[in-house]
Amino acid sequence: MITPNVEFSGYLPSFESPAAPIAGCLLVCTQCEMIAGMLTSEQYTLRHGENASIGEHLRHTAEHFTVLLDGLPDGLIDYDARKRNPDLERCPLALISALRAISEQLLFLNSRAMTLPVQVRMLFSPNNEKLEVPSTLGRELGFVASHAVHHIAIVKLLVLSLGASLPGEYGVGHATMLHRNDQARSLAGA
Repeated sequence: MITPNVEFSGYLPSFESPAAPIAGCLLVCTQCEMIAGMLTSEQYTLRHGENASIGEHLRHTAEHFTVLLDGLPDGLIDYDARKRNPDLERCPLALISALRAISEQLLFLNSRAMTLPVQVRMLFSPNNEKLEVPSTLGRELGFVASHAVHHIAIVKLLVLSLGASLPGEYGVGHATMLHRNDQARSLAGA
């Protein structure tokens, strides 16, 4: 059985006041923190064959948030230009610290900022040059939250391989959860 190595009491943010995109990001950041906090360093860095470790998935997720937030002053986001900090994939406490800093930055954003225009520099295929496409801060916050859910789903499988489990909602898309809830209500009313 895996037990938390980090104390989380009193830290979990309230999701009632921020705009929905910010709240979604805070939710997945908290889930990533909880995962990192429940693992030993060995479990966090364990590679499953050629597949990425839990730490590598969580580092990748955190760095997408960092790239987005760091790009806001210039209005240019380039997710492929991540710095890939190896400390975040080797040390659960370093990742937790980074996620807490990300959460603090997210809390400084407000609902009016969701329509802020940004440019996203993207590589659409390996044989082309990067292109810049228009977007908004709200759209990009939605992207990084959804991207995080995808990686949490992979991490959930890795945690299961360690003989532990995560709450059912971890790694499940928000639309999928809504659909499941609607299905359950339909069955209950039948």
